[in-house]
Amino acid sequence: MTIVSNLIDYFLNRRIAGLEYYVNDNEEELFSVSLVKQSRNGMKLISSFRDITKEELSKHLPTSIPVVLGISGKFVLSTIVENLNNEADDVLLNRVIPNALLKDFYLQKTLLSDGLISLSISRRDFIDSIIEKLAKFEISIVHVVMGVDHVPLFLKAVNYSTDISVIKIPGYSITFMNDSVSQVLLSSDESNLTVLSFNDKNVGALNLFSFALSFVNYFSHELSQARIRTVFESRRDYKYSAGIRKGIALFSLGLITILLINQLVFYFQNNKSSEMKSKIIANENSLNEYNEVKKKYGEKEHLFTSSGLTIASYTSIFIDQLSEKIPSSIVLSAINVQPFKIDKTQDQDRVYFESKKIIVEGFCSRTPELSEWINIIKKNSWVKDVLLNNINNDPEINNNRFSLDISIK
Repeated sequence: MTIVSNLIDYFLNRRIAGLEYYVNDNEEELFSVSLVKQSRNGMKLISSFRDITKEELSKHLPTSIPVVLGISGKFVLSTIVENLNNEADDVLLNRVIPNALLKDFYLQKTLLSDGLISLSISRRDFIDSIIEKLAKFEISIVHVVMGVDHVPLFLKAVNYSTDISVIKIPGYSITFMNDSVSQVLLSSDESNLTVLSFNDKNVGALNLFSFALSFVNYFSHELSQARIRTVFESRRDYKYSAGIRKGIALFSLGLITILLINQLVFYFQNNKSSEMKSKIIANENSLNEYNEVKKKYGEKEHLFTSSGLTIASYTSIFIDQLSEKIPSSIVLSAINVQPFKIDKTQDQDRVYFESKKIIVEGFCSRTPELSEWINIIKKNSWVKDVLLNNINNDPEINNNRFSLDISIK
C-alpha cells in the first residue's frame, strides 16, 4: 500500500520539503529536512531530519519533489525598516548597507504593520553557490527564504494558538503579544527550545524552521522573496513536469478504468461462456449429429455451387439449338451437360462438375456431314469452341462412333 501511496503522491504532486541550511561549530555545511504531504485533513508532517550533509540528502528527499530552501543566521542580515513610499530595492539596500550594489545582494521583504517591512539581505554569490551545490544532487529548489520571518507567518497562517509568549528556535527568539508577532530577535540562548504540536505530531524547535518552509506558498503575498533566476527556472520546470505527471496520472486513471470495465465485461462473458459450454457438453451427442449434418450439407452445397446448378441455367436452350440442324447421317447416343468428375490427384477424392462444358456422343455414317454439323455448332453465339475428341469405326454396327467437347462462353 505504501508503494501505491507514494506513486499517487508523486503523480499528483502532493509533497513538498522544507530544507534549512546552516553551518555547525566545525564549519560543516548541514541541513535540516522536513517532508510534508497534503492530505484530506490538511498538511501532514511525514518525516523530519537534522544534521544531514548534502551527500545524504538523496536518502531523505524523494526525487522530483519541490524544495523550499531556507537560509538564516550569520549568512543573512535582517532588520526592520520604514517603507512608506514603497522605495526601490537599491534604495532600501543602501539605507542598511551604504554604497552597496544591488547586483551583489539578494533582498527579501516581509510586510509588517504601519508602513514597516522586515528586510533580509544576503550575498548573491553565497546563495547562488548553495543552489549550485544542491543542483548537482538533482534537488529542485522552487523557493528561497532568507531569515526567519516565515516562522511567525506560518504560525499565523495555520492559526496556531498557544499560551507560550516566546518561541525559541536555534539562533532566534520570537516574541508574541496579542496573537501577533511583536519581535524577532537573534539569540544565542538555546536552552529550553520550544516544542510545538501539529496534527498530533510534535515538531521540535530544531525542525520548526524547515517545517515552516513547507508552507511558504500559503503566505507568499506577505513574503516578497528574492528574485533568483535559477530558482525561477527551476520552479517553471517543476510546474511543467508536474503538469506532465498529472496528465500521465489522469491518463493512467482512465486506462485503469477502461481495463476494469473490460475485466468486468470479460468476467460476465466468461460466465456466459462457461454456462454455454456446460450446455454444449450436456448435449454433446446432439451437437455431433448437428455437425455431421452440417458437414454433409456443406459438401452438397459446395458440389451444387461449383456445378453452377444454383444459378440460372440455359442448358435446355443450348440442347435445343444443338438438335435443330442434326444431319440425317448422325445419331446421338448421349448429351452430358456439365459432366461429373472425380479428382484423384489429392489425398482425398474431390467430386465436382465441369462447368461450361457439354459432351456430345453419337454415331455418324458420313464424316463430311459431321464436319459440317461441327461448323454449324460453332456459329452459335454461346459456343466458345468445339473439339472432336475421337472418331473411330465400330465394326459391330458398321458405323463411326464420335465424341465432341463443346465449350460454353
